Amino acid sequence: MADQLSSEIDKIYLHKRDELFEGLKKARSLLQLRILGQEYQRLTLVTGLERRGSGRYLLVDCPEGLSEKNRSLGGVSVRIDFMGSDKLQYSFKTAIAKISDRDIWLEYPEFVERIQRRRYFRIAPPPGTMVMLPVQDQVHEAAVLNLSVGGSLLRVTGVPYGDMGLKVGDCLTGVTLICREGGPQWDMSIEETTVRRIEKDPDTGTLRYALEFTRMNRREARALGQFIFQCEIAVIRRRTLETVDS
Repeated sequence: MADQLSSEIDKIYLHKRDELFEGLKKARSLLQLRILGQEYQRLTLVTGLERRGSGRYLLVDCPEGLSEKNRSLGGVSVRIDFMGSDKLQYSFKTAIAKISDRDIWLEYPEFVERIQRRRYFRIAPPPGTMVMLPVQDQVHEAAVLNLSVGGSLLRVTGVPYGDMGLKVGDCLTGVTLICREGGPQWDMSIEETTVRRIEKDPDTGTLRYALEFTRMNRREARALGQFIFQCEIAVIRRRTLETVDS
C-alpha cells in the first residue's frame, strides 16, 4: 500500500514550482491552510512571491483575526493543500516566517507534492450548514465542520458528549444535508453514509464524526458540488472586496 501511494505522488521543484505559485496567484485559486498540531484551518489565497536578502517567501492572504491573535506563530509548521487546474491535489509543508496585517509570510517550500489521483476538495461551510442523522428511533442534528462532495466532518448537538452510539463502519441511510449560503437553503438527500472515523474534540471532549457519502444520486451530487463552488466564490469575492476597501 505504501509503495502504491508513493507511486501516485511526484514532486515539483525549481522553476516549475515557481510557475505553479504564479499561476495560483493569477487565477486567485483557493488554498487550504492548516496549522499543524492545532485545530485551525482556513481558506486563503496566494498574494505574492518575495525575496528578502538570500531568503525567499510565499505570501498568502492572512485570514481574519489571525494577525491580531497569533503574532507569536513565527516558526510554526503549516500544511497547504489546493486543487490544480488539472483537477489533481497538490500539497506542501513549510513554516510561518512572520505574520503581517495582510499577509502570512511562508518559508518558500523546497518542493510541492502532486498527488496523481483525484481527491475531493474540502471547505469550511457557512455557519448553519447541518446534517440530520437518523439513528435508531431518533433524528440527531449535527453541525458541519468541513464538507466535500465525498463526505463531511460533523459535531453532533443536543447529545451528551456527542455520543450517538455509533462505531466506525456503521452505515446510515436517509441522511439530509442542509446547506446555507447567504439567503438560499439547499436540502440534499444522501442515500447512504458510512462512519469512517470517530475522534474526540481536544477542546470540548465531545465526539466528532467523519462520514463518507457512500451512495448519492447524480442530481444531489451535482447540487452539492455547486454549493461548494458557490462557497469558494463567496470567499474570493469577500477577500477581493476587503482588498479594494483597504
